[in-house]
Amino acid sequence: MIFIKKLVMVFISTSVLIIMTGCTTPGTEIDRERDFRDIFTFTTAKGHAFKLRLGPAQLGVVYPPRQYEKGLRGGEFYKAYKWDFDEYLIFHGNDRFCGTDMTKTRRKSFEATPMGCFAIPTAWKPKLYDDKDHSMQQEGHPWTYYTQTELVIGVFSRWRIGINWGEMADFCLGWCNLDFYQDDLKIKAMMDIVHGTGNTEIEQPVVIDLSKPITREMKTE
Repeated sequence: MIFIKKLVMVFISTSVLIIMTGCTTPGTEIDRERDFRDIFTFTTAKGHAFKLRLGPAQLGVVYPPRQYEKGLRGGEFYKAYKWDFDEYLIFHGNDRFCGTDMTKTRRKSFEATPMGCFAIPTAWKPKLYDDKDHSMQQEGHPWTYYTQTELVIGVFSRWRIGINWGEMADFCLGWCNLDFYQDDLKIKAMMDIVHGTGNTEIEQPVVIDLSKPITREMKTE
């Protein structure tokens, strides 16, 4: 407990120091906000559970496996889709997180295949379990899965509480424009424009001269 308190204090102190230095690129505050939300997991749903997860290693019992969780997960406040699943019985189970289009774009969604007490994550693919699943397909491996520490606990009402240590490092490094998990969409868009791979066209505004009467031709243009 003392170690965790010291680690949190170091994290807060480092974050404040980096923010004060102002070394981040202007306009990327939304990336820092998302990175900060990525650190924490806090959701709730009906059911019973006691499961501990340390990265890919998991141990515990979750029942029923499929419930509509709601809260903060994958950096987004959401209500789970029916394809989300968390089934564990001691050392064996299945864990998948469909999330939202944003979590897929930022490589946070996953399908974890069990291998004993370990689970190996893969990117989320639509229509994997249901022909009516028209969710977005994720591009890129969910590397954040390996650095998640998580506890699912409760009777009749279960709670998922977690901290992602890799995301904590990503948040701190992000203030110096270092994208550890390649999930900063704003800075990526800016770099695409710099390298000529993004859309640099700016739509011209429509200007209406109010000093002249509006004619039929002007209405239909």
